[in-house]
Amino acid sequence: MKASLGTQQAGSGRLQRIGILLAGIGLFALLFFAEKENLNNQPGRTLSAAPPSAGETVDAQEGALSLAILPPLASDPKLDTWRSSLEGSTGAERTVLLDSIINNLEARGRFGYAAHYAEILAEANSSLKTRLRAGRLLQQASRLDYISRDTTLFAQYSGKSIARLESVVDEDPNNEQALYYLGMAYVESRDSRYSMKGILNIRKVLEINPDNADASFSLGVFSIQTGQFDKAESRFEKVLKMDPANHIARYYLAYSRLQLGKTEGSVAMLEQVLSEAPDPELKQRARNLINQYTNP
Repeated sequence: MKASLGTQQAGSGRLQRIGILLAGIGLFALLFFAEKENLNNQPGRTLSAAPPSAGETVDAQEGALSLAILPPLASDPKLDTWRSSLEGSTGAERTVLLDSIINNLEARGRFGYAAHYAEILAEANSSLKTRLRAGRLLQQASRLDYISRDTTLFAQYSGKSIARLESVVDEDPNNEQALYYLGMAYVESRDSRYSMKGILNIRKVLEINPDNADASFSLGVFSIQTGQFDKAESRFEKVLKMDPANHIARYYLAYSRLQLGKTEGSVAMLEQVLSEAPDPELKQRARNLINQYTNP
């Protein structure tokens, strides 16, 4: 079974993504029709950011990804050295420097900066791997609060993410990761024309790999949003079989069952979330739901 992409993220990040997912789905019957669709149609202290080195601006139809729009980075000796060395570097040396910079920034959650350098790398080396990486980081950058709140910035990052990921899927239609990320990018794009395409891409992931926990989880969230709690129940049951420590899935399974009138065992699940989940927000949600059903 392939490792779940989501298991590498913190619970609070997953909860934030759920909010984005729910906001991105506007039609109640979306999954109902998707079932019938032919899938083949488918802070720390901060210092001023260093000015971009020569060649660091990435041209695009709606402008360039510029470091000037990003909040300044905290000082990091290794990163500062790599960024300084990037100017004038070529070939393999440049690739290694860019890879090190991207890894550092991604680990720090500075996805706007990471996406900037991933775009540079993808322009220099347009392999499937580098384009997929750039698309994923652009997508993560689009979720950052300061980008998400700015309509122009959001459209720029979201659009670039979709374009990069589409280029990977066009070349490799069964690329499981690219299909999943692209499906999510479509759903999160705030463009209703992409909603169905997003659902169909994620469903295709499960055609390729029925054990993809992230795809099952996301479809479970969509099922809750569209009121299809029976489908949500089966999705989250499957996720928990693959990932028993996924307390967010456990919470949503209990929630779905309660909506179906299945109270037996559901409160016990929520109590398990309350006692074992590391995320305070998730614990509070579980506590509220327990109180709702035990103290009506």
